[in-house]
Amino acid sequence: MKTDQRREFSEGWPVLLAATLGVSVATTAIPFYSMGVFIRPLEVARGWSRSEIAFAASLLSFILPLAILWLGKLIDRFGVRSIAVTGHVMLGLCYLALSSVGSDIRVFWAIYVVAAITAVGATPITYTRTIIQCFDYNRGLAIGICMSGAGASAALAPPSLEWMIRTHGIASGYYALAGALFIVAALAFLLLPNQRAEAALLAVALPASDDAISTGPRAGSNHAHLVVVAICIGIFVVALSINGYVIHMMPLLEARGLSSAEAAHIIVYLGLAVIVGRLATGYALDRISTGLIAATVLFGTVCGIVLLSLGGPATAPLAAALIGFAIGAEVDIVAYLISRLVTKTAFPRYFSFAYAAVMAGSGVSPLLAAWDFERHGDYALFFIFSSGLLLAVGTACLAMQIWVGGLKKSHVSKPH
Repeated sequence: MKTDQRREFSEGWPVLLAATLGVSVATTAIPFYSMGVFIRPLEVARGWSRSEIAFAASLLSFILPLAILWLGKLIDRFGVRSIAVTGHVMLGLCYLALSSVGSDIRVFWAIYVVAAITAVGATPITYTRTIIQCFDYNRGLAIGICMSGAGASAALAPPSLEWMIRTHGIASGYYALAGALFIVAALAFLLLPNQRAEAALLAVALPASDDAISTGPRAGSNHAHLVVVAICIGIFVVALSINGYVIHMMPLLEARGLSSAEAAHIIVYLGLAVIVGRLATGYALDRISTGLIAATVLFGTVCGIVLLSLGGPATAPLAAALIGFAIGAEVDIVAYLISRLVTKTAFPRYFSFAYAAVMAGSGVSPLLAAWDFERHGDYALFFIFSSGLLLAVGTACLAMQIWVGGLKKSHVSKPH
């Protein structure tokens, strides 16, 4: 078995590298991790309000889930490589368009709508399809490594873009993002298998022991589908509670008296914690019960929100890190659970529903935070609202794990 585990990484590293780089500039990552840096400069240069700017991210989050629902069929028809490369190129072109936007906020919004529709292929769903084809024994860790790419962008993008915008203007930030997307598109084309090689890989990567919703004795069972529905509801609530902090972390810290450079450097802790969260969660998923992992992460996030709301600059790095850890863990847990519930061929379709729930929650969350700030001058109500929801979901995860089978590792189908 150890030989098989090592072989997965020795043979699958090109796919894992391409997936990690792709997720670092995914449509679900870089637009959100970078937007907070642009909020204050756009307020000053364009005269737009904070809610108007945040609405662009919400548009992306509202429309992208609808496009994601078709992603599984597109991947089946054209293959992972074609869909991923096209998505990154289109998102890069959208950033080039953003660099020349004038004072009309409707044009700004329209570009984000175009990005949501045309860049849907540059999402973790596309890359996770290939990851689960190549990795079984180390699937949780491989998913964690892949998803950690988003943490790299969360850590590196804010300080880099803040310096570029401060020294060279807003357009330079958009040029840098576009260039990064074009480079990743080229690497994805070189490293990912073509459609024929992918089909051959899928044919040999379907162990007979796969226990799935779409095949086998539980096919079409209400119980199995209810599990997926419960996952979608839970991850929607978590995204609704957490992801507003991604957009508003930098202006929130600036409102506490920090300079833009100081706030950008604190966000580095959030980005690094996303990486650690994804790697640690991926490693733990192969060994510890998912319910216990989810509850621990969510309770830790509540502690981060309390520190952010009551503490000062001294506690801000720890607060950002605790929130970033949860952002890193949430999608890992969902991807792993669904990959063990359904066959590899059915995974993109079911994961699309869960990721659509993530994006829907991510779209509403920044609007709620912006509304609270503009109505009350702070984020106090959003702090209370989000921490309460996270406490409820964390308690539900822990109670469900105890009810189903104690705190031991859940029994999931593993390759033999």
